[in-house]
Amino acid sequence: MKLLIALLLLPILLLLVLIEQLPASSFIRAWLPEQISIQNIEGTLVAGQLRDIQMDSLPWQLQSLNWQLAPFSLLTLTPQSSITAHSWNHVGSSSLRSEVTYNPGDKNLVISDLNARLHLAQLAQPLELPLQGLVQISIQQMTLTPHSCLSLTGDIELTSLHATHQTELKPLTPQLGKLSCEKGLLILDMPLNDPQIGGTLRIEISLQGDYQLDAHITTLHRSLSRRVSQLLEPEPDGSYQLRYQSSLYW
Repeated sequence: MKLLIALLLLPILLLLVLIEQLPASSFIRAWLPEQISIQNIEGTLVAGQLRDIQMDSLPWQLQSLNWQLAPFSLLTLTPQSSITAHSWNHVGSSSLRSEVTYNPGDKNLVISDLNARLHLAQLAQPLELPLQGLVQISIQQMTLTPHSCLSLTGDIELTSLHATHQTELKPLTPQLGKLSCEKGLLILDMPLNDPQIGGTLRIEISLQGDYQLDAHITTLHRSLSRRVSQLLEPEPDGSYQLRYQSSLYW
């Protein structure tokens, strides 16, 4: 009986050993879209590193991306992996670190201990928004399905936010917001607490790329107030309500 079990397990063990030794370069380059270029691929499918990754649609470059897969987790159909990425470019350094687990059974993607430091100019450039500042994101845990957000606990902080063409305004004081999930949507809730702009901001994003922005502005710097009053009708209390809907097309 023990011999029979050993014979049944032997092909599985050999397969795991084979997977552990397979070079990552042959598989990644075979499946790599034309829009992504990678200068160097090191390691195997189980553990490796990509260097100098560039996507045509993004104005910044990943310097490195490392992954580590636990081979024996394949036996339970719950592959566990960790991913770390770093990037630098002319507007300063950005970094991203996270732990990622994917379960093919329920198709849930679990992202935990995510810490990101991004320059707003990098994010705003594709949208042609003249904004600068630093975005810091901390996510304790987020669970995603292919179509919705199941749970999310995290924070976001905007530091030194300012418009590049606006000289009358000073950079805003740090603004803190909360990240969560509601009805399958990614939610950002942020109170705006600055002498130049005050109120609340809420952004709802679906995993299909549709988003809605709702802002209630109660305080505005005089230079902003003149421009906003030309676009929006003030409420009876003098505040402004803004709602904007669009898609990210990802």
